Amino acid sequence: MNNDFPCHQPYHSVLELLLLQNCLPATKESIHGVSTCTEYNKNSEVFHIHTPARGIYIICHGQVKLTRKVNDFASHRIVGVGDVIGLESLHNHSGYETSAIATMHSCIAFIPGNIIQQLIKNDSAFRINLLHASCTSGYTVEKHGVESIVYVP
Repeated sequence: MNNDFPCHQPYHSVLELLLLQNCLPATKESIHGVSTCTEYNKNSEVFHIHTPARGIYIICHGQVKLTRKVNDFASHRIVGVGDVIGLESLHNHSGYETSAIATMHSCIAFIPGNIIQQLIKNDSAFRINLLHASCTSGYTVEKHGVESIVYVP
């Protein structure tokens, strides 16, 4: 862990911009009370494919490579600041559908799944913000660049 890395500030500002606009005060307290932010060094694993989905991750600083293997092919996608990952797996009650590896020193927020489910039910503004953030993640992926499919013998 690098103490010079400004993980705390981007973490709160990204959460405020993406998820907490117009939310109930109780929602903001809940998110700030249970969310964590972790620093990942380059090439550190955030989560591994098929591990149980425990919650969602939000990239606050840096980039992450998502990798999915299907038969003999691997699909890679780079995601960056503001992208939400793990929501679909959480919603489907399945394991994560990709592996996630930090491609640079990154700051990634984590919000537990039980809290996400509770807030989706109780706060319409949070529900709309989360839906918007997950829908616009695809645009961020295209902006950051890259999806490739590679044959893996």
